[in-house]
Amino acid sequence: GLTANTLYCYTVAAYDGSGDESLQSSSVCATTMNVPPAVPTGLTVTAASPTQVNMSWGASAGATGYKLYRDGVLLKSVPVTTTTDTGLTAGTQYCYAVSAVEATGSESAQSGAVCATVPVIATPTGLTATASSSSQIDLSWTASAGAAGYKVYKGGALLKSVTATLTSETGLSANTQYCYTVSAYDGSGKESLQSSTVCAATDSLPVPTSIDLLVSNTQLNSDGSSTVTLTALVKDSVNRAMKDQDIVFSSSSGLLTVTGGKTDATGMATATLGTGGNPANRSITVTAATGSINATNTINVSGTTIDISGLNSLS
Repeated sequence: GLTANTLYCYTVAAYDGSGDESLQSSSVCATTMNVPPAVPTGLTVTAASPTQVNMSWGASAGATGYKLYRDGVLLKSVPVTTTTDTGLTAGTQYCYAVSAVEATGSESAQSGAVCATVPVIATPTGLTATASSSSQIDLSWTASAGAAGYKVYKGGALLKSVTATLTSETGLSANTQYCYTVSAYDGSGKESLQSSTVCAATDSLPVPTSIDLLVSNTQLNSDGSSTVTLTALVKDSVNRAMKDQDIVFSSSSGLLTVTGGKTDATGMATATLGTGGNPANRSITVTAATGSINATNTINVSGTTIDISGLNSLS
């Protein structure tokens, strides 16, 4: 019931059976400790590797240091609110509590225990995520010793398991960010901690910037015995062929038949042009368009020409 941080002095005397008392001893004094700091809060315990655990907690007002306990036994005293415990055994659970200490040595009660199990296999390092198109992201990382395979997580959810240290995800939305982590697992299925998160954004959808219109022949027989193949070639700003682009073919005359109105993997779409039964010699303008760009070419219809001279009429 003494007052904290207060000096108290004491002597002691002896007495016999008749109550006769000795002289008092020399006086001895002591100062009571200060009121202990508040119990630290917010203790977190994180397994960092198969042999290390990291810990942190919130500061206690008036504390000059902290005592860390592992499984109920004092592990160490530290002056800061973060520390590590190393040399641990893989696959083992360890539980920690922390108390605060002030300058006179007065110690708070211990915090609630927080536990962590150190993994049996190291976390993969060096994870990279790189967009390779508007719908694909490529992932790679450094191998973990003893790993039988790896688990890839996207947005915190398991995406896939692989045995190599690289993989890809396809079918993604254009111009969208995706975030990934990776863990390793051993032959018994025990899993490491997940790596740090790495994010990448898919490319924007490419925009067609050029279109060429190629013709298999610039001449078309007027008797309708031949056709000309028209080929539209679409490319983006870095000269890559563009797939799945809608192509609109048109002609100033003749019979136009579209055989492929959408570009293939080579960026090409095709159509054929015939005379349409009109034998007249003429020039036909053909056009291929996609979006706001177009290209034109000219096909000449020609055949046998008979020149008649002399009288204006035959009888």
